[in-house]
Amino acid sequence: MKKSNLHIWDQYEQEPLGDDDVVLLWSKFPRSNDERTLSILDIVEGDAENLRSRYLKWINDIPNIKYRQSSLFNELKNKGEINYWWLTYFFEKCNYAKSKQINDVIKILALEDWLRNNQFALIKVKLSNRNLTEVLKKYFEQKKINHEINNFEKSKIDANIVFSKYKKIPAEMRAVMWLFLYLIKRNSLRGIGVKKWVENKNKILFATYFDNFEDDNFQIHRFKSRYWGNLTDLIHGINYLHIYDVSSQVKNINSAKKISKKFNENSDDAHCFPESFLCLRVIFDVVTDWLIIRKKYEPIENNLPMVDGSLIQFGLLFEGEWKETLIGPVAMHNLMTYHLIKKAISNLTSQKIGFYLLEGQAWERGLNFIWEKLGNQKLVGFAHSTIRFWDFRYFIDFKNYESSIANDLRLPDYFAINGPIAFNMIEESGYPREKITKVEAIRYQYLDGYRKKVTNFIGNSEIKIMIVCEYLDCNSTQLVEVVKDSLRHFKNKARLFLKPHPNSRINYQDRQYDEFYIVDGPFENNAREVDIIICGSVTSAALEAYSMNIPVICLLDSSSLNLSPIRNLKNTIFIKNSNDLLTALENFQSNKHLCNENLFYVDENLTKWKSLLTKCDVEYFE
Repeated sequence: MKKSNLHIWDQYEQEPLGDDDVVLLWSKFPRSNDERTLSILDIVEGDAENLRSRYLKWINDIPNIKYRQSSLFNELKNKGEINYWWLTYFFEKCNYAKSKQINDVIKILALEDWLRNNQFALIKVKLSNRNLTEVLKKYFEQKKINHEINNFEKSKIDANIVFSKYKKIPAEMRAVMWLFLYLIKRNSLRGIGVKKWVENKNKILFATYFDNFEDDNFQIHRFKSRYWGNLTDLIHGINYLHIYDVSSQVKNINSAKKISKKFNENSDDAHCFPESFLCLRVIFDVVTDWLIIRKKYEPIENNLPMVDGSLIQFGLLFEGEWKETLIGPVAMHNLMTYHLIKKAISNLTSQKIGFYLLEGQAWERGLNFIWEKLGNQKLVGFAHSTIRFWDFRYFIDFKNYESSIANDLRLPDYFAINGPIAFNMIEESGYPREKITKVEAIRYQYLDGYRKKVTNFIGNSEIKIMIVCEYLDCNSTQLVEVVKDSLRHFKNKARLFLKPHPNSRINYQDRQYDEFYIVDGPFENNAREVDIIICGSVTSAALEAYSMNIPVICLLDSSSLNLSPIRNLKNTIFIKNSNDLLTALENFQSNKHLCNENLFYVDENLTKWKSLLTKCDVEYFE
């Protein structure tokens, strides 16, 4: 029997197909139900647990590789400071924004397994990512698989000319450029709140982002954050270390200075930024550490171990990232943040307890190391949002860690988790059970006892739809365009609301989205007024809406893994394009979805948080 050909594409209709040819789409979804057109993401989802487990095990193996004269882990040691391995993108594993090639690794592993059971006469590859193409080519050659490789023209790949030219500048030079620009931009934060920070005797630290304020309190210049809600009302005498980034509430550094000054004036709490401690000593330490790491840099392309059960060498996909992390701007940024946090904590009296927002970022591991080194007491990492199956940042394969390396990783004393779904995922991942604790979902306390009535759409009655945008502006733009395209053909009356992400840099008012009402304020206030939520596959708002009994339609990202927090929940609707959305809306005559379970721990009395404070010997006030 004649074997068919396999075409691996990341675009549609690259060339004519034979009668029995099969198309495997790498970063697109099939346009129709044609059985001969497949998506690699569907294959990935069919073996998700195994693929994730193998990748996490692989990350454990990397620090043991031979690197220069020793192991990679030993080479990245820095006497008296954190081992730089813990600050690398490799360990951070942010496949959402920083290390998108992780998604390609998972796809390649799925393809390798799939090809063991599916034989083809010829595999024809046409992808825009040259490194990805080269990795597949080497594998096919090793396995003696008949193949043809084609790449797009360079002009089609380098759509962003400015960024392309920037990346051609040597990594070391870009690191120095980053440092100068950072000092120019952030120098105006130097000294903000330092006097009060140094002189106060507060014993409790909160490391938190400088956004997401509760509006009323923000206007009267008293700090109250939706990240922490009423928890901070229970505790008196707090040191706030604020991580600044541009947001809808804090649009620039001058605004951050004015707001933090008011916060310091209106309470006994102390408010500082890491940049408040910018000084020549910190800059010297940063540059010194960067020069030390720079001397140790070697390409890693041919040194990475194989993933268990795989014959594929993935080094080429990570070489660029490795250079950025070791000698480029990422290295300079990581070291600057680390030394600034160290300077800030060292200027406090010994702290009884600290809290930080746990998202698996490099600065958090730096904080953990510094906290213990300086002799402070308990530290709590709070997973304030949702934890998603494919978000690798939250998962570590403790079962397979070599003991000497595992013992060097500083973890918070408590990993505070806000709901049963997240708790079960972290517990099953092998995270030390004694360090996991249940706490109330502070951001989602409004869900306590709240269930929206089941909606029935009748005839031509107007449907109120809210589109919830995401942190990444590119994802939000795609979502809005899909909605616009679909609703051109929707026959019912619809009123459209658009909720930008609070940290978005898009000015939606300038985008001529006349068909949308732009809304702001708390998500829960907006959501109560609508019948359907349409969102991307990353936002935690999907799980919020699901918990409120509001129908949720999630647009999957065709280039990424399914990062939705409602990925495995019942009665959820995932769409791949505007046609899917139109079908979902037209069939949405009644909502049979009923969420009768608590997906977050909610209790306005914060009983679990109070129990944790008692366990840590921290006095709180009712």
